[in-house]
Amino acid sequence: MNNTHYEQDGYIYKLSHLFPKKTFIYSLYIKILLSTQIDLKNDFEIAKQLFEIYNVKISRRTVCDIRNKYLIPNIKKIEEKNLTLYFNNFNNNRRLLNKENISIIENNLKGVYELSSNEKIFYPFAENKVIYIGSSNNLKKRLKTYTSKTAHTNDIKNFIKDNEKIYFRIIKTFDYQEYEKKLIDTFINLYGDLPRLNTQRILKEFIIAK
Repeated sequence: MNNTHYEQDGYIYKLSHLFPKKTFIYSLYIKILLSTQIDLKNDFEIAKQLFEIYNVKISRRTVCDIRNKYLIPNIKKIEEKNLTLYFNNFNNNRRLLNKENISIIENNLKGVYELSSNEKIFYPFAENKVIYIGSSNNLKKRLKTYTSKTAHTNDIKNFIKDNEKIYFRIIKTFDYQEYEKKLIDTFINLYGDLPRLNTQRILKEFIIAK
C-alpha cells in the first residue's frame, strides 16, 4: 500500500486525511488547559503545562501561533468584569422574537442585536444561551427577516425553524459595525469561541488534515 494514498472504486484517498493535524490536537489541549487552569498567565506557562500534562514539548512562540490560528485567547477570564460592560449596554431584557415585539422598535434604527435561545450552548470556557451577534442599519427590518423565510443565513433559518422560542436584545449605536466587532471579540474572550451561528471570524480549518 502506498504511504501517500490508495485507490478504491476509481477514487484516490490520501492516507493523511485519516489523521488530524498535530496543531489541531494541540489546540484542543490548550483549550482544556485554559478552561481548567486559572493561574496560567502567558504562553510560556501554557507550554510548560502542555509538557507536564500531555508530554507535548513546543515553544512559547508555537503556542502563540496555535492560539492565533484557532482563535484561542491566552488568558481565560482575567478581564471578565471589564469585558461584560459591553453586554450591559443592551437596552432591554430579552424579548421573544416575534412580529409583535419587533413592531415596537423604531424605524431605521441603527445598532447591534443579539439572538439567544432557551437552551444553554456549551462553549469551551462556559455555557451561554447566546447563538448570534449581528448588526444592521435597520434593526427592525433585519429582525423581521427572522420571522419569515428570508433569514439572511441558512444556519440561522434552520436553527429558528427547529427551535420554537428565540429571543433578542438590541443596542442603539451609529457605530454599529465596530460595536458588533467589539462584542464578538468580547464573547470569544469570555467563552472561548464565536457564538454558535456566527461565521465571520471562523477559520476554515478542517478537523481532518488536508
